[in-house]
Amino acid sequence: MYRNLGQTIRRAVETVLQVERWVLIGLAFLIALVVFFGVVIRYAPMAGRLLWVEEVARLLLVWLALWATGRAQRTGSHFTFILLRNKLRGKPKAFMELFINLLMLTFVVVLIRESITFCGNLSGILTYNLNWPAMIFPLALVLAGFLLFIYCLADLISSSRRLFREQDK
Repeated sequence: MYRNLGQTIRRAVETVLQVERWVLIGLAFLIALVVFFGVVIRYAPMAGRLLWVEEVARLLLVWLALWATGRAQRTGSHFTFILLRNKLRGKPKAFMELFINLLMLTFVVVLIRESITFCGNLSGILTYNLNWPAMIFPLALVLAGFLLFIYCLADLISSSRRLFREQDK
């Protein structure tokens, strides 16, 4: 039963990673396109300067950076105690991975809760140039938090399995 659950979670995480990869590529392409458009418009004769270009580029960059944190966590390229982890073997390494995943999961729960509160505090406030709801920026934190939660949960399950496998040896 648990093996099927683990395989289902693994498949779901891999699907999310594939979708996430293409969304991140799309966001990076959009940032480049918007900034290029802003530069062309700025130097075009008699065109003037479009103020919304900077705001859209900033919004896309925030979303890209925060969304990429989830991917970095899942692919193992996020901050971790690499020097210590690489020196440990067996049960101590599995225990440290479990501890890091529990710590990360706690941080993510606090991040989600505070991000939702921050979004609520910004309700009714609009951005300067686009007049979009200002809560668009902290919504990126909420999304990043949920993705991090999913990935941390999957990492927690796999690290707890490794720890119990090490105990059986």
